[in-house]
Amino acid sequence: MAIERIPMERLSQLAKRNKEFRWPTRATRNRLEPVCSPRFDPAFKITPTDNIFTLGSCFANSIAVELRALGLKVFPEDIKKDIPPEFRTNNLDFHYTPKNILQSLKWALEPDKINTRQNCYIKMNDGLFFDPTLGHKVPGKKQTLDQINKSYTKSYRSILKCNVVIITLGLIECIFDKDTGIYLENWPGDVSNDEELAKYEIQILDHEEVSSTLSEIYKLLSEFLPNNFNLILTVSPVPLASTFRNCDVLVANSYSKSVLRTATEGFSKNHKNVDYLPVYESVSYSDRMASWDTDLRHPSQFIVQLNMLRMLRAYLIGAEDNNLLTDRLKAIEEQVIDHEKEFQASWPEQLRAFRADFSGAEKNLTEYVNKSEKLIEIQNQEINRLNQLIDLMKQKAF
Repeated sequence: MAIERIPMERLSQLAKRNKEFRWPTRATRNRLEPVCSPRFDPAFKITPTDNIFTLGSCFANSIAVELRALGLKVFPEDIKKDIPPEFRTNNLDFHYTPKNILQSLKWALEPDKINTRQNCYIKMNDGLFFDPTLGHKVPGKKQTLDQINKSYTKSYRSILKCNVVIITLGLIECIFDKDTGIYLENWPGDVSNDEELAKYEIQILDHEEVSSTLSEIYKLLSEFLPNNFNLILTVSPVPLASTFRNCDVLVANSYSKSVLRTATEGFSKNHKNVDYLPVYESVSYSDRMASWDTDLRHPSQFIVQLNMLRMLRAYLIGAEDNNLLTDRLKAIEEQVIDHEKEFQASWPEQLRAFRADFSGAEKNLTEYVNKSEKLIEIQNQEINRLNQLIDLMKQKAF
């Protein structure tokens, strides 16, 4: 099914409606190299007093950190300090797949309609338990795990006082517990024997499953959040560290991100209070030296800050009066200019020559399009005139 149906129009009309309808070239300063800055059009605004809830993959945490640094109210609060040190990991409450995101919201908002985390616990030989529904690495006493889960469920209920939700989708390779119907966050293979492993399977989601899960998430938010809530969807640029599939992780990652992108595109088009924020494109299309950290998997702090500041400049009411925001934007824009200078200095001579030789290419093309349309108009007028003469001659003949 088409996500959009667009009436045919002339090229000049298309250019007026969408200035970014052509792929950038080096003929002019472009928004692609070395730092990609794709256009986005907010369907709503964020006020400085709005409560914002972020959840999803590790990139959601990066978003939350940047928003808090600018003084915005972001939930859920980080409760890692309140749990035993041995369970504190950066990814303890990350949710990488759409299925896991939906589960985390259900445990907080509709606990009676979903199986409990406790039913997924794996009992160890020493009487301890391992909880594969959280991203910790060590087993513990059942009471300790219960308390950690209770704390996280309580923190996620803070979404009830939020009117802006930002969800980051990470991947589509899921670990599924067939006995409980629960999708796991942690690999159970290291603490389970071969017989116990039979209860688990890997599911590779497709576009339809991701889209339907997004619909379930939206329905849940619509039932519990204020009527004026807004949702921003992002796709994490962080690639798969490894894949469960029998193929190159590069290929598996391409499929994973493609499914998430097509699903978020269609979903945002069908809901007026849902926007897609093109962070994935910005990071993926930018020069790797500017956009990636040294591990080649996590976006650089620079590119994360750039995208969050661009988002707030577009979404936040009164952004131009926020001194902290404007100062940080200025500093980031200076870094962009520095990256551009370094990037251009690395071009081979022929590419620099290409940029110089075709500096007027876009202007010339626009002129040619306008001239061709005028010629078509004159031609149509002449055809109409000749048709009128033919009709007149036929009338005289009879």
